[in-house]
Amino acid sequence: MTELSKVGIVVVARMNSSRLPGKSMADILGIPSLEHLLIRLERCRSVSKIIVATTQDDSDDQIQETAKKRGHLCFRGDADDVLGRVCGAVKMADLDIVVHVTGDCPMVDHELVDEIIAFRESTGADYAILDPDYFPSGFDIEVFKAESLFDVEKKYSDPWIREHVTEPLYTRPDDYYAEKMLPKGEIPYPPVKLSIDTPQELEVAQEVFAGIYHENNDFSIDDVFAFLERTPELKKKATVFTKKKYRAGVVGLGRVGFLDSQLKKKTFSVNTHVAAYLRHGSTKLHAVSESTSHLLEKFSDQLQIEIITPDAAGMFEQGNLDIVSIATPPENQAALVELAVESGVKAIWCEKPFTLNPEEAKAVCELCEEQGVILAVNHWMRYSSVFREMRDFILSDGLGQIEAVRIHYCKGAGNSGSHAVDLSRFFFGEVVSVVAASCTPLDTGDANIDGVLFMENGIRVHLTTSDYRNNFFFDVDVVGTGGRIKIENNNVSQFRFENGCSVEISPSFSTEIGEPFLAAVDELVNCLHGFLEQPSCTGEDGWRNTAVVAALRKACTADNYFQKVLY
Repeated sequence: MTELSKVGIVVVARMNSSRLPGKSMADILGIPSLEHLLIRLERCRSVSKIIVATTQDDSDDQIQETAKKRGHLCFRGDADDVLGRVCGAVKMADLDIVVHVTGDCPMVDHELVDEIIAFRESTGADYAILDPDYFPSGFDIEVFKAESLFDVEKKYSDPWIREHVTEPLYTRPDDYYAEKMLPKGEIPYPPVKLSIDTPQELEVAQEVFAGIYHENNDFSIDDVFAFLERTPELKKKATVFTKKKYRAGVVGLGRVGFLDSQLKKKTFSVNTHVAAYLRHGSTKLHAVSESTSHLLEKFSDQLQIEIITPDAAGMFEQGNLDIVSIATPPENQAALVELAVESGVKAIWCEKPFTLNPEEAKAVCELCEEQGVILAVNHWMRYSSVFREMRDFILSDGLGQIEAVRIHYCKGAGNSGSHAVDLSRFFFGEVVSVVAASCTPLDTGDANIDGVLFMENGIRVHLTTSDYRNNFFFDVDVVGTGGRIKIENNNVSQFRFENGCSVEISPSFSTEIGEPFLAAVDELVNCLHGFLEQPSCTGEDGWRNTAVVAALRKACTADNYFQKVLY
């Protein structure tokens, strides 16, 4: 049996959260959420140490202060390397057995911690977890051998794995022995979410504590569910539609399909289709297909899933998939959508640019509509918090009457130019005609097209371009009668017009870019649940964007450089 002094809990916490900034210090009955968690964990009988692992960012000083206040160790490490932080905490405390808990779970039951420690000991597993198909989110506990975690740290440099810490321990059965612990009676708890990731989830946690804490500050998981049964409206607020995980597949393991997950510096922490399905709580990555052998090998070296194949048709036949991403070049997308629809897939998420031409795009949309298949296109700005907030601000006349709009892109009309077209439509409605001012071929086979989009509401969007090989960037500049907003490489500036002068002010809306890939998957899941009628960027949006780009290209060849858009 492992010595008590060698068993400890590592709590991972930080202040910088895209969906709920500052959640570790969120107030619950006058006590920070993280402190509630630490108080509950201090009651564990099977551990000798608690270590809080956080980052070196100044914003996390208060996390260190909270750990110190409770008499616990605190390890601070690289903000982009969660695995490194956990390993650093384990080494600091000289642990052999590690209990891993995240700081957004203030209701974790200390009795379950003791039980899973004993469970892992009895099985001899390298890794054990409370079975997520039986236990609700908010009571998540993992326990594993320190030597197994150090082995993962040594083997894997992939940023995705270093962010998710334990992923190889339960996805590589040839390397590590993993077990799942079921609840007593092997009956699943109701499907609720009691971790804190959003303002609504924080409200649920606050109401649970308010209803239980004063009578029983050492409440258990069963006490929580007894309370929820007595408060059906709160239970409904906390309930997720289903614990079913939708089976997902990805065709295409290039940059946006898989490769960009491994970038050290990323615009969003989840920036590929593979990473989005792995991260989302309601999806399971079940199958991938890639015709390029070295990409397939690179994937299989990093991740173990059920189906890894070079044959997309074979993937569809074997996979029994609910959702599929098609992250391939546009010339392949229409045929792959047809295969996916024939296989019975319920939702399809295509990369931009969407197909080669408007006629093909329209046919794909009609096929999906006929078969009742949800079709989305990954113009990520529609799923990004900052662009949604900016749109709402503009539509509420926050800038007054819009006088001028400019969008600058760099990598071809069909590539980043399609984002410019989609963002124009997202903000201002449909395009009725276009003018092309110049056309500059690129080495990609595409061309940068400068021009003007004439919107149905009378607004004109000016498109300007430069060569991505010199500098890749995407800028938006919107000028109204009352002010101006500029987004330069996702940095937001706002100006108010006063007495003929432009005065910079703090943005009137949240500038958090959010996690658009996760938001897109969340919308697809909610469409499958029946909670949402359609995703923010539909197949029809992809088709209309393709039509606008085609009109720009046609205008480049016309004598008057003018072209009406016929959808």
